[in-house]
Amino acid sequence: MKYTKGIIFLLFITVSFIGKSQYDNENKLAVIRTEGLKNSKAYDMLSELTDVYGQRLTGSREYLAAAKWMSNEMKNIGLQNVHFESYCDNCRGWSVKSFNVEMVAPVAACHESKCPPINIDS
Repeated sequence: MKYTKGIIFLLFITVSFIGKSQYDNENKLAVIRTEGLKNSKAYDMLSELTDVYGQRLTGSREYLAAAKWMSNEMKNIGLQNVHFESYCDNCRGWSVKSFNVEMVAPVAACHESKCPPINIDS
């Protein structure tokens, strides 16, 4: 009987701590969720990286500008030990100055014997 009371007491204490721990975790998760959904700058950073800096090839001037911008952003949000590592000593980059595409005739995307006829009028 003495041991039964002790075991019941220990189970009660354990369940109490588990319940409190779960409540604390739910509160912490709610704070993280709120911060992520209401105060996050991740989309703004992604938008600037893709819209302003656009496509980048390794070794290009655009790549270097984007890497410097991202490095500054990481430092601004408080990350430490932000640095560049050399991974390609002889990388050669290039940049596109212009790009043109001309379509001279409609082309079917499948084999001619299995393609439906192309109706150009519609």
